[in-house]
Amino acid sequence: MFMTLCLDIRKKLANFTLDLSLVCPAGSLTAIVGPSGAGKSTLIRIISGLERPDHGTVSLDGVLWNDTCNNLCIPPQDRGVGLVFQEYTLFPHLTVRKNVAFAAVDKDCVQELLVRFGVDHIAERRPAGISGGERQRVAFCQALARKPALLLLDEPFSALDVATRTNLRGELKKIKEILNIPVIHVTHDLEEAFYLADDICVVEEGRLAPQWLERQKNLRAVQLSQ
Repeated sequence: MFMTLCLDIRKKLANFTLDLSLVCPAGSLTAIVGPSGAGKSTLIRIISGLERPDHGTVSLDGVLWNDTCNNLCIPPQDRGVGLVFQEYTLFPHLTVRKNVAFAAVDKDCVQELLVRFGVDHIAERRPAGISGGERQRVAFCQALARKPALLLLDEPFSALDVATRTNLRGELKKIKEILNIPVIHVTHDLEEAFYLADDICVVEEGRLAPQWLERQKNLRAVQLSQ
C-alpha cells in the first residue's frame, strides 16, 4: 500500500478562511502546529469527512473524497480513516477487548494490539475502571484495528501525564513506518512535533505560516538564555 493524501481546500470560518494545500505520503507523519483557533482541528474534520470544505478537493491515492466542483463528498465511514482525539471515544458499556473488537476488520489483530499498547492486562475492564492514559492507549488500538488507510490524530497526548505521553510518542514513532500509511498529527507541543514528524505544517489564521515557527524558536531561545 503506497497511499498519498492530497488536499487543496478552502472553508470560511468565523474570523478567517481556512485555505490550505497539503501532501502527506505513506509512511510519513505530518505534524500540524500553530496557535489555538488557527483551523487545525477543522482541517482534521474535513479530511475525515465530518465537515465539508466550501471549495476544493481531498483525495487519497488519487481517489477523490471531496470534490466541490462535482458535489462529491464520500461519507466518513467509507473513507477508511482511523481517528484518535484528545477526548476518549470508547463505548462505556463494552470491555476494553470488546471496544477494540467492535472496530476490528480482522478479529485476530485484537490481542496483538492490546499487547503492543500495553493494555492486555485490563482487557476485561470497562473504560470507567481504567486510567485516562489507559483509555487513550485503547483508543489507539481501536483506531488501528480498523486497518485504516489514513491515521488522523487531534492532540491525542495533551491530557496525559508526562510518562504516558513519552511512552505513547515512542510507540507512534515506531508504528508509523510499519503501518506505511499517511499520518496527520495535530499538536501544540513543538518538541513532540520535531520528535515525531517527517514534515511540519504551521497553520495560523487558516493559512500556512512558517514564520510562526521561527517566532516560537526565537522566543524559546530567549527564555532559555534568561
